[in-house]
Amino acid sequence: MVMMSVPKGLEQDWMMVFHRSLGVTIFAAAVLRLAWRSTHPAPPSLSGVPRVTELISEVTHWLLHALLLLMPITGYLQSADDRPVSCFGLFNLAELPRNKPLGHVAQVVHLAGQWVIYALVGLHVAATVWHVAIRRDGLLNRMIPPQDRSGSFSAAQWSTSSEFTRINQD
Repeated sequence: MVMMSVPKGLEQDWMMVFHRSLGVTIFAAAVLRLAWRSTHPAPPSLSGVPRVTELISEVTHWLLHALLLLMPITGYLQSADDRPVSCFGLFNLAELPRNKPLGHVAQVVHLAGQWVIYALVGLHVAATVWHVAIRRDGLLNRMIPPQDRSGSFSAAQWSTSSEFTRINQD
């Protein structure tokens, strides 16, 4: 929306190349993330968390992953509306056959998806604040690499099950 409010010209063109390049990068990162998750399961849930809370968390995460794939795909499908997709000006993705109706549908889905992402990210941030500031249940300890007392990651080790273990430095 911000990009479209910039007058047509070099600045808007640069913003679109950057936006599309980020989409390509996000798509690649999301694919790698899902591949990683398929071979490295998530840490176990916190004990004492109600099942409905776990379910909301799982659904939110899967929706975020789905949107991180869907948004670049719909962005790319808009190129069927005669909009090439350049990746940081280094190369263009393969052009799709011209199909204005497909490009229009992709644009509508892409714009709607942006609002869904905003809502899911807001929910994700609110849930993090709730776990850290209100519940104080140690949820972040499941997500960040272990650190030694100096704050260094050098003491972190991976166990054979690919879960973090902590080196006991007491």
